[in-house]
Amino acid sequence: MQSLDTDDARLRKAGEGDVMLCFRWANDPEVRDNSFSAKPITFESHKRWFAKKLSSPTTHIYILEYHGKPAGQIRFDVTKLGAEIDYSVAKDYRGKGLGSYLLRKGLALFTSEVLSPIKIVGIVADSNLASAKAFTRAGFVVLEKKQVNGVACTVYHWPR
Repeated sequence: MQSLDTDDARLRKAGEGDVMLCFRWANDPEVRDNSFSAKPITFESHKRWFAKKLSSPTTHIYILEYHGKPAGQIRFDVTKLGAEIDYSVAKDYRGKGLGSYLLRKGLALFTSEVLSPIKIVGIVADSNLASAKAFTRAGFVVLEKKQVNGVACTVYHWPR
């Protein structure tokens, strides 16, 4: 893994103008392979989903910019049980340590916006070794093992 220079990295809230960017990331073959549904996503369904998520008070989406370029996204979906994380790092930025950085910075920003203590989890397919390492490096601990859509997964919990 290369050394990570975080001096020129920042998170910002996602906006309507990020719809195509997030669509491309969501349909990246490696992202689809590591998701709980490998089927490609149509732009029309993504556009509707993205608009709904952006307008939802229970969803927080942030874009990571690294050296001035979009490098990943992190989303927190809040339910009565807590918040679930979804994140991805753009193909050109993988292998640089940005996954654990994105998780740590995303958590800091999200928890600064959510006033009450909340249980935060990430569900990772056991085959997704890079994400498992990122969650561990970011300080998450294993909560449980389970199946999601027939896929063996590990649920990581933010212990703070």
